[in-house]
Amino acid sequence: MRKLLYITALLFVTVAPPAARAGDPGSAGALFLRLGMGGRATGMGEAFTAVAVDASSAYWNPAAMSPVLGTNVMFMHNEYLMSMRLEQLYLTHETEYGTFGVGFTGL
Repeated sequence: MRKLLYITALLFVTVAPPAARAGDPGSAGALFLRLGMGGRATGMGEAFTAVAVDASSAYWNPAAMSPVLGTNVMFMHNEYLMSMRLEQLYLTHETEYGTFGVGFTGL
């Protein structure tokens, strides 16, 4: 009986139509993550992951934090239409164990 139950469940999972489907572009959640960080990166068309060697590297490419020296702080405030505000704060700090970073993005 148990074997029949497993086979039925396996058939249901493999044959049943998928419940998930791709939505229209721009209909996903957390779209604020598409908004860039920093004026330099935005000026470069957001092609910034290879050259991020400041506090914004915690946002663009966390692996690029290793050459960041000292303590860096970056704050950005954007005012959008209909009183929408984007606040971003990123901090990187060099220690003897490596560079650590923390960031906050709020919309």
